[in-house]
Amino acid sequence: MIIAMKGYFEALRQRLPVMMQTEATECGLACMAMIAGYYGLNMDLQALRKHYQVSLKGMSLRDLIVLADRLSLGSRPVRADLDSARQLKTPCILHWSFNHFVVLKKFSRHGATIIDPAKGERKISLTELSQHFTGIALEIWPNPHFQRRTEKKTIRLLDMFKNVSGLSRALAHILTLSFCIELLAMAVPLAAQFILDMALRSGDINLVSLITWGIIALLIFRALLSLVRAWMVMSIKYTLGIQWNSGLFSHLIRLPVSYFEKRHIGDVRSRFNSLSVVQDAFTADMVASLLDIVVVIGLFFLMWAYDGYLAAVTVLISLTYAAIKFFLFSAYRSANLEAIAHEAKQQSHFLETVRGIEVKDLSYRYGDGEPAVFEHVSLSIKAGESIAIVGPSGCGKSTLLKCMGGLVPQKCGSILFDGVDAYRLGLDAYRKHIAYVLQEDKLFAGSLLDNISSFDIHPDSEWALECARLASIHTEIDAMPMKYETRVGDMGSALSGGQRQRVSLARALYKRPRILFLDEATSDLDIDNEARINDAIRALKITRIFVAHRPTMIAMADRVFDLSKNAEIEMEKESPYVLFTQ
Repeated sequence: MIIAMKGYFEALRQRLPVMMQTEATECGLACMAMIAGYYGLNMDLQALRKHYQVSLKGMSLRDLIVLADRLSLGSRPVRADLDSARQLKTPCILHWSFNHFVVLKKFSRHGATIIDPAKGERKISLTELSQHFTGIALEIWPNPHFQRRTEKKTIRLLDMFKNVSGLSRALAHILTLSFCIELLAMAVPLAAQFILDMALRSGDINLVSLITWGIIALLIFRALLSLVRAWMVMSIKYTLGIQWNSGLFSHLIRLPVSYFEKRHIGDVRSRFNSLSVVQDAFTADMVASLLDIVVVIGLFFLMWAYDGYLAAVTVLISLTYAAIKFFLFSAYRSANLEAIAHEAKQQSHFLETVRGIEVKDLSYRYGDGEPAVFEHVSLSIKAGESIAIVGPSGCGKSTLLKCMGGLVPQKCGSILFDGVDAYRLGLDAYRKHIAYVLQEDKLFAGSLLDNISSFDIHPDSEWALECARLASIHTEIDAMPMKYETRVGDMGSALSGGQRQRVSLARALYKRPRILFLDEATSDLDIDNEARINDAIRALKITRIFVAHRPTMIAMADRVFDLSKNAEIEMEKESPYVLFTQ
């Protein structure tokens, strides 16, 4: 019996914790934290980051081995197929879909249980395991010098409320009102019992009438007290909201830029959403819980006065309910963490969509009474030709580019594509033949291959690599540890400005467009890279229409159109960097 109990508690101690990644590239860090916790080293991600700083490009298998050694954990990289994977020492880390790490918890008869730091614990079939497991695993075990310990930064509940002014007094008022409301609620059935037992039996109609009016008065008074309490709870809720949100925002703006580069936009936003959950839990749920305790205690004594056996049955039912809640709390907490992670991911996708895609049917016009930015522009462009649109800032170069591409409806006139009006052709059909690289273009959270192929379900890898070569970014991608599976982060935060521009250009070329619109698409590049890219694109015989300010970029155009003068201009032959009006 003692041995069985010892084994039971040992199993409880070696429970594999679930940890969700909070940064876009820290899946490996979260996996290591889970396995370390399984062996008794309880660390949160914040503590683990002190042992190993993860770059914006994520962790490799070698990085995981180095981190395991720093934590006094032994490790062994293993190559395994689906059959031999059952012999792995679990829990272990699996390389997943060539760009991710997950923890293999155990095998079952028809599948396996994994913990994905981005999605939580899941049971998957052997077919799904075969589709995503790359054949690389990392077994981990404690070294002789390994020590069980806890490294977690805890936040006490009282620390969240100590700086909220007037909170203690308001809570005292709410609890007092709640106690009075419950007393009045108990008084009503007692008064009804008195009417039935005494007043009706004696036949005293005046007494019955008096008690009835008294009950009505009690109900009205109780309703008024409830309104006052609701107003006070709402006041506390908004006071907490203002102070907590302003405190969180003040803290966020003091954080280094690297904090935001490593996290999804939705993750940052979810911090504010989580505050509203805490507000509701403190104001509504906690008050309700305190009231429940008061009511239960009062009803217990009331029931004990009537029938002790009935009171004992009630206590037994309550204890059973509390035990069930206690044992289910861990599962509830894990599910709640997964829900927060999924919500953050959903918000990231939403914000990326809002910030990264133009609205198709946007109605665009200038304010009444304001002059048009440009009017009566006439420009003929031949197939394969390159046109540079120049002019001072604010003259409407980017707007003209969007009008020509059908992103913004022009006020008058028409845009012809191979002699056919673009609107008669249909904007969807027209846009299949064109591509953009605009100033406000963004990259999406995903791999470099995903971004270049615009998240094509079945990407043409060879053409994607060729587009990267044309955009002069292939050599840099090939030097990265994960190559084309490297994660780029929200809006391309893991890449430099010049790298983002070249990936955006490769994405535009992947469409095989007939017309390419470029709005300062190479402004962050050096002259040599800019020249190589233009030479490579010129060889594709694509019609190019671009906005530029650099003389070197303008000199590479076949023709130059000055929008401020509504006329073509020529470049001086002796110096390709000086422009003058024709």
